[in-house]
Amino acid sequence: MIVLLIGPHRSGKTTLAKAIAGQISGAKHFDLDEVMADAEGSDIMTLCRALGDTQFSLLCRKHVDQIRQTAELDLGLIAVGAGAFLDASTALSWLSHYHAVALMADPEQLYNRADKNEFGTFDHYVTNQLSDERMSVYKSACFTVNVSSGNQQESERTLLRHLIDIKAVDVNGG
Repeated sequence: MIVLLIGPHRSGKTTLAKAIAGQISGAKHFDLDEVMADAEGSDIMTLCRALGDTQFSLLCRKHVDQIRQTAELDLGLIAVGAGAFLDASTALSWLSHYHAVALMADPEQLYNRADKNEFGTFDHYVTNQLSDERMSVYKSACFTVNVSSGNQQESERTLLRHLIDIKAVDVNGG
């Protein structure tokens, strides 16, 4: 099973994917930004600017599909960067084919974790990361983990319980 971890910049998608994969036998984590940069031979920002929002979202889907098709795994946790959702309608069209878990937090907390050189003001961060269009993508997720507390272990427990509930993880076997 493939589980996509989605959410705004700095919500902890990659950190949580690594932590959970490390606790479950047969699970593997992927950072989609890294997978794409390696495969395409270019950094994510350059790819996004060169392709435009719609084509970048489609490229994200292509790489998620390739992970699903080529990786021999019981559970794949893929951290999908927020750039995949710049074109929300395209993202929604492919996101529905996967089990998506949204990581959400208070916008001010997310901003405080973000690189101020990249986003500048809080208003710019909210406009860029939490626009109504992107929120429609996050709200389409099958499950939401509230990461506002900043307690990594609590977030891990919540996600693990969800994975058990959806039978992505065998309680006895891993």
